[in-house]
Amino acid sequence: GKGGKDAGKGGGKNGGKSKTALKVAAGEKLFNGVIRMFNPEKKSGFIDCKDTQYQFAQDVYVFQDVLERGLAGPGDKVCFFLHWSAKGQPQASSPLLRIQHSAEGQYALKGHYKPREGADFGFIACEETREFFDRDVYVNKDIAVTLEAGQLVSFNCYLNRDGLPNAEEVVPCEEEWLPVPGDLSIAQQVDTGKGKGKGKGGK
Repeated sequence: GKGGKDAGKGGGKNGGKSKTALKVAAGEKLFNGVIRMFNPEKKSGFIDCKDTQYQFAQDVYVFQDVLERGLAGPGDKVCFFLHWSAKGQPQASSPLLRIQHSAEGQYALKGHYKPREGADFGFIACEETREFFDRDVYVNKDIAVTLEAGQLVSFNCYLNRDGLPNAEEVVPCEEEWLPVPGDLSIAQQVDTGKGKGKGKGGK
């Protein structure tokens, strides 16, 4: 059976809504950007985010524990909610979602592929992205043709102009597959291509 629209919703506090779902329901804006640098001594880093640059002329500060919970590290693309620190600095709060792994051949997310009936595209059902975007991840026809219905896949995604997730790199994976966490053991700074047009993997 297909299950109704409430299928898969847990019970518990707030009707099973997670911290993420509550923020989304409250109308909190979701931001995205690339982790530009991390300093293990200071246990913090910065996210290069176009929206906050445009609105507040500053990058977003992020604590190590927020990155750790999101498995994210320098160079990774992430989505996050914003809050303001006591110093008046924009800061990423948990939960933070990594949508793109920076390392070649590594993937951020896992889910099941489901084709759209009568169409040449499909979607990936992924719990983490659904919590943030309340929808499945779109898979274009070029990628969809390589996948089978119900197949378990690991993938990276990007956000389209409407801020919705689109699969970018998708490969079949085993049930045991887990994403490799970002490296927060050393100080790192990455070139996010600021002011140079498109950066790595720019579309």
